[in-house]
Amino acid sequence: MSSDVQRSQRAPEGTPLYVHLPFCVVKCTYCDFFSVVGDEDQFEPALRAIVAEARARAPLHPSTVFLGGGTPSIYSADQLSWLLDELDAASDFRSSSSEVTVECNPESLDPEKIERLVAGGVDRLSIGIQSLDPAV
Repeated sequence: MSSDVQRSQRAPEGTPLYVHLPFCVVKCTYCDFFSVVGDEDQFEPALRAIVAEARARAPLHPSTVFLGGGTPSIYSADQLSWLLDELDAASDFRSSSSEVTVECNPESLDPEKIERLVAGGVDRLSIGIQSLDPAV
C-alpha cells in the first residue's frame, strides 16, 4: 500500500481521536453503546486490532483523545500503558492533545492503573457511577 493511500485513510490532522474498547464486566441494560462481556483472553487480540486501525486511520496530532467503551479500565495497567504508547506512535497525541480522557469504573480502577494512565498522558478520568447506594 502506498503512503498516499495510507494518508488518505487518516482523519484530517487535528481531528479528535475516539478509541472504542468494547469489553465490559457486565452488559448494563441501559447502555446503548456497543459493548460485550469480555474474557481476558480477548483483550490482547482486540488491542492489537485497535492499534492496527489507529496506524491506518488515526489523525495525526489529534486535538483530544477519548478512550471509551465498554470499560477501558478493565484492561490491565500494562495493557493500557502499551495502548497509550502505541496510540502516541500512531498519532503523536502527547504533543497535541489538550485533553486525554479514559472512561473508568471504580471497581476496576486502582492506584497503579491511575499512575500508569497519567504517565501515559491521560489527564482526565470519566468515572462511571450509576449510584452511590450499594442497594441500588
